Amino acid sequence: MSQKTRYIFYINVFLLAVASLTGAGISDFVGEFDTEYLRMKCAWKGNYLYGDNSTSLVRWEESRDLRELDTHWYLQESGTAGEYWIRSRPTGQAMHVAGQTGEVQFGSLNTGDPAYRWIFEQDGGIFRIRSAEIANQYLSTEIETDNILDYAGLVTGWLSQQFIVEPIDRGATLPWLSYDEDNYSSLVAPAYIESVSYASEAAFNRDLAASEAQKLACIVLDAEGTSVSWVIQESANAAVIRYSLQDGDAGNITLTITPGGGGGSTSTNVPVTSAQTWVYFDGGTEYDSPAPGRIPAKRFAEARVLLSTPVDAGDTLTISRETGDELIWIDVVELETANEFIPANPGDYYYVTSFGAVPNDSGDDYYNFLNCLTAADAAGKKVYVPAGRYNLSDRLELPSGAHLQGAGMWYTDLVFTSTTPGDGNGGVYAMGDNRTLSDVYITGPQTTRDGGYKGIQGSWGTGSLIENVWVENTATGVWTADFNAPILVTDGLIVRNSRFRNIYADGINMSSGTINSIVENCHFRSNGDDALASWAAGQTNGAGPTTNQQFRYNTIECIYRAGGIGLFGGGAHKVHHNVVSDQYTGAGIRLNTIFIWVDGIQKGYPFNSTGDPIRIYDNTLIRTGARGLFGGEIAAIDMVTEDDDMINVEFRNITIDGSLFSGIRFNGQFSTYASNPVYSNIVLENIIMDNVPVGTVASGLANGTVDYLNVSALLPATEFSLVGAFSINYTTATEAWQTIWFGSPTAPNADLALDPNLNGLVNLQEFAFLNDPVTGGPLAGLSPASSIYQSGGQSYLQMDYRRRVGEGLGNAINGYHVDGIIYTPELSSTLEEGSWQSGSAAFQQIGKARWNGDGTESVTIRSVSPLSGGSKFARLKVDLLGTNPPPPPPESVTLLIDFGNDSSFRGASVSSPDLNGNHWTSVWSGSFYTNLVDLNGDPSSIDLGFSTATGTDYYNGPSGVTQDPAACVYVASSLGELGVDEAVYDYYVSPVFQIQGLNPAKTYDLTFFGSHKFNSAGNDSTVFTIYTDSSLTTAVASTSLLVGAGASHNQDTVVTLSGLSPQTGNILYVEVLGASGGNGYLNALKITENP
Repeated sequence: MSQKTRYIFYINVFLLAVASLTGAGISDFVGEFDTEYLRMKCAWKGNYLYGDNSTSLVRWEESRDLRELDTHWYLQESGTAGEYWIRSRPTGQAMHVAGQTGEVQFGSLNTGDPAYRWIFEQDGGIFRIRSAEIANQYLSTEIETDNILDYAGLVTGWLSQQFIVEPIDRGATLPWLSYDEDNYSSLVAPAYIESVSYASEAAFNRDLAASEAQKLACIVLDAEGTSVSWVIQESANAAVIRYSLQDGDAGNITLTITPGGGGGSTSTNVPVTSAQTWVYFDGGTEYDSPAPGRIPAKRFAEARVLLSTPVDAGDTLTISRETGDELIWIDVVELETANEFIPANPGDYYYVTSFGAVPNDSGDDYYNFLNCLTAADAAGKKVYVPAGRYNLSDRLELPSGAHLQGAGMWYTDLVFTSTTPGDGNGGVYAMGDNRTLSDVYITGPQTTRDGGYKGIQGSWGTGSLIENVWVENTATGVWTADFNAPILVTDGLIVRNSRFRNIYADGINMSSGTINSIVENCHFRSNGDDALASWAAGQTNGAGPTTNQQFRYNTIECIYRAGGIGLFGGGAHKVHHNVVSDQYTGAGIRLNTIFIWVDGIQKGYPFNSTGDPIRIYDNTLIRTGARGLFGGEIAAIDMVTEDDDMINVEFRNITIDGSLFSGIRFNGQFSTYASNPVYSNIVLENIIMDNVPVGTVASGLANGTVDYLNVSALLPATEFSLVGAFSINYTTATEAWQTIWFGSPTAPNADLALDPNLNGLVNLQEFAFLNDPVTGGPLAGLSPASSIYQSGGQSYLQMDYRRRVGEGLGNAINGYHVDGIIYTPELSSTLEEGSWQSGSAAFQQIGKARWNGDGTESVTIRSVSPLSGGSKFARLKVDLLGTNPPPPPPESVTLLIDFGNDSSFRGASVSSPDLNGNHWTSVWSGSFYTNLVDLNGDPSSIDLGFSTATGTDYYNGPSGVTQDPAACVYVASSLGELGVDEAVYDYYVSPVFQIQGLNPAKTYDLTFFGSHKFNSAGNDSTVFTIYTDSSLTTAVASTSLLVGAGASHNQDTVVTLSGLSPQTGNILYVEVLGASGGNGYLNALKITENP
């Protein structure tokens, strides 16, 4: 493997001219494949636009918080070129000027009305937004007597008509602030911080509770009298305390609030328990008690506390371990403001309390709920569950059109009490369309994975919504499926703004034919299987493959089994803008074909080979890719073939930061249900990896070819470790750019060190700043540019520079890596080599990166130290580390064996080489064959001999009754290298033979062709079996082939046993026999030694 080619170029900011640049347009913010969210901020005073449901007006407010979802919008193409609908994220309502009142309204979208359409006119990094209905009228915040968005004629200098579009970051928009080991104000000894590291498997100590904590660290209150305190940053009335106790412990911890402005402290005893925590794994088997070799997991639980008095900014929150309190690990405290929902129009609802349900008592409320739901269904009413804790002894089924509305996930608790396992004994169940479940907390008594029921289950059909729901301590959070005929397929379910925590298996599984369904803005933590999954498990009931699941803008952390996101068959899914972090075992994102056949039954569909691909894009994986429970070295992105091909999947714009083993893995496993499954039509583009030992691994029986464009692992990672018949078509971002501009990376002017347009920028710099490298001088506005910033009587050197847009790694002052480029600003007082500094000692970043609308964003940094009368010089280093291409796959060794030759009864040898140029060995049972030749005629170490001396013949084979190889009837193209007249002509009857001299470090594939007509009863198929030794008692692999039926013979089919390991004595022991014990037939064999 060649060494990396390294290019480093500097741009001195005091030498470079600056002007302005125009760019792409608003289309950058319209989701190409699925909805993508944004906020719109006016350049005047930073006013954010939001929809006011109470007045149906669009308003603006200065510095409105990102966590307020009513400031989130999305754009849709209207069907008229250049005109867009602007729609609210929470409601889907659209901005419009219908009625022309002078104020911008929002309401249900009228697709045919131009009053709902808007035109975005770009000017650098800002937009002016013009109505498509009213001529020359632009959105404006100029009138400050109210905060209603209006419109007016264009005044180009008005900042009030200039808007900045800000895309919403990856992950869920969560309402709380976190307080943990990073921001405490005091820690009373001997309390301490426990932590582990994802730097290596040895550093990731699973014996410590911190291995399951967010950010892999927690606070240990290991003695009475210890405490940890935080200064509160904003007001809140609700707290989550994520904690761990020793297995079997229960008791209290003490929470104290001390007002920042003086006054007495208030303390609360918070109950804590380990009752629904601590499981122990031995392989995939889960136990509730420890034993040598078992892996502990699920150590953390959560205490939910509604504070009797809200806390304010400046108050101090303390968690202490007082006398009698438990030894406890504190992972995080999350504080938020919880609002209680009380119906504005009570007449729209039936209240469960009116039907006898009593909150906060010990009685069973199940039948009261059931009666209320039944009555509400008949009357066309919604059902309201006021604040309180309700005990439900059975599964609660929602009738058609039902809307079960709680007072809020912090206020209405549905506690399922049945301890009898089985999905019919608890949880909320809905079959059919238009069911709504909102603003409730659901929990159960479950203490083991198999000992309970799903929190939410059923088909939940078209028009159904699960919103603002919190599920804990159930088998799964949501599982969509119908197992009873006629099958109802989930179509169009939306799950949003919900939490799925401390679940024993999947958080959400869109299963069994589910289509067109959405999960967004949800939070998952401490689940015992994939947080988000789609398993195409509808094969047995005919539900069809899962299609078009949309998993977007979710946050997943601390999953203790399987993966963060798992896809198992189906197609056209869209997985984007998610963040997965701190995986205890397994992958951040995983796909496999393992679950197609389960317990000998075909339950699942494979991945769709046609139609839209699965698209996985704009996701971030942080500390994912850990050893699996079965010992596998799982990657951050992990793929496994077993029961079928992995096909039709695209990965784009994914950041991987941290893995114990590798960033990406392609693995192949043996299956009795599939012959040599392959990776096909798999594309990975713009994937950046850091803190991974190996970038890409191909392991086991991985087979096939995938396409890479700009996939890189930062040093010092090993970029590729590929085995098996697996290869990568690799292109770097710079190579793709060189091809666009020059025709190929090797074209005369394409070298990155050249300056073909003589503008003073070499090609690498043109690439870094998205400039035209061919024509004219530099485009105006190319950064960097310097200026002097005055503050407090001091002068500071300030630098603005552009960089390529993308979800990169690093930061603006230490080095930012995107598209294979590292941008590093440097500062010097002397210009001498060795005097240049970078990092936080030299610079501070000012504000966030600003989108320029041309594929770049601008960054402002400022010197930490003032000029102080001396000189300071800045420059920007552009560093490209050329990526080594993956090594070509090792060549396999292939041998062709013709069963029957000129020496055997009515046999014929293949002339070697054949007409295709391949060399053969034609065999009969009277000889032992050493050093069989490969396709090229080179001798190998492999030998072949017969254990049972059976006979050969041609009669009733492919030539029928004609003793002439040229008379054979077969499809040569279907048989591949075995498709040669003399090879298919004759056959051996029920031979037993040994393939000897095999390499114990290799695996082997055997491809069989057999053909014979007029077979004995029950023996139309021939079975090919591999045994452990010559006794032929223990089979290790077997397959069968239909060799003929009646007067017909096999013309076009072969079967393959893949991934065979040499057995006793480094031999493969092969038996050929009819399916019912009669004659079996073998005409030709291909032996492949895998690399």
